[in-house]
Amino acid sequence: MKKCKILTFIIVFFLLLNVCKQTTHVPGDFSFYTPPQEKAPLPLVALRPVKNVILLIGDGMGFIHIVATRTVVLGAQGRLTIERLPVTGIIDNYAANEFVSGSAATATSLATGYKTDGKMISLLPDGMPALTILEAAREKGMSTGLVATSTITHATPAAFAVHVRDRYSEVEIAVQLLESKINVLLGGGRALFKSGISGYKFKRTDGRDLIEEARKADYAY
Repeated sequence: MKKCKILTFIIVFFLLLNVCKQTTHVPGDFSFYTPPQEKAPLPLVALRPVKNVILLIGDGMGFIHIVATRTVVLGAQGRLTIERLPVTGIIDNYAANEFVSGSAATATSLATGYKTDGKMISLLPDGMPALTILEAAREKGMSTGLVATSTITHATPAAFAVHVRDRYSEVEIAVQLLESKINVLLGGGRALFKSGISGYKFKRTDGRDLIEEARKADYAY
């Protein structure tokens, strides 16, 4: 949101469930998707210094979702564009204290490389903060951003910039997001940034107007 900033590092979060709820897509009609003409892996790009890094997260997405989509849209022998990428990595993102985890602990593992307990966000199980890749980028002088189709205070985007014990502390998460000095913040959750706004399960009641505070800190809204 800051003016006159070049975005060189942006973490983009897509909450697929919200996208599905908002679309007018007719079940069984996949005409919106243009499948690749080739099945072979795409070529590796030439080695050169990296300027921009964009991390796209399909929240809750795993191999089974990709296979199901491919099977329905293209058939078992087809290939989605995502399946043609030349390099694939696999990460175990279960929580430190439970095998079936949620967005908080799993996003923490993506953002920091560490496992933590179920509802904790970018804190180790003992409560110590873990450095996130967004914070590391900011320390190197890079511009940073978070974009979400959910509330910007949701556990997945929040894990890259804040440190709280409970993912549902979204009122506190909003404060930390503002304090983090991220250059770009795009997402829902206005009621968490300004007192007196209803319509969401969490809302500010402390009288603070973080939107106005952001404007005073040279953010554009």
